Amino acid sequence: MSRLFGTKKFRFKCNKFGAIKKQEDGYTFDSTSEWKRYLRLKFELSKGHISCLEVHPGYELHLGGDENETSVYSADFSYINSDGETIVEDVKNPALMDDMGLRLKLRMLKAQHNITVRLIPPDNAGMLPAYSSTSVDIPDF
Repeated sequence: MSRLFGTKKFRFKCNKFGAIKKQEDGYTFDSTSEWKRYLRLKFELSKGHISCLEVHPGYELHLGGDENETSVYSADFSYINSDGETIVEDVKNPALMDDMGLRLKLRMLKAQHNITVRLIPPDNAGMLPAYSSTSVDIPDF
């Protein structure tokens, strides 16, 4: 459920966790933390620490026996670090990190595409350098 904030003349929607959408360079970010992470990665890109920055990359997941049953997992960012590794990141609120649906999607992504997603807590989104190994691991079921 969305909440409305502001005066009657200037209202904006806010999601249930209080995140406010931001825009930068033609992209819409779901939260200020995701936007800050984008600014940090853009800085890292300008310094040459990362390359091939992609915003909101999508990965197709096959759901079951029928090959037509698919879903798309949309991460926040994808880039190549200085070691040549492809890194996929998602800025997530700690309340969502234990979500069973998210954990299932991340496991399917690993099994089907051999991609591990780094979950970045909102507090660290703008501060973590792209080459940092700090992230949150998804615990087993």
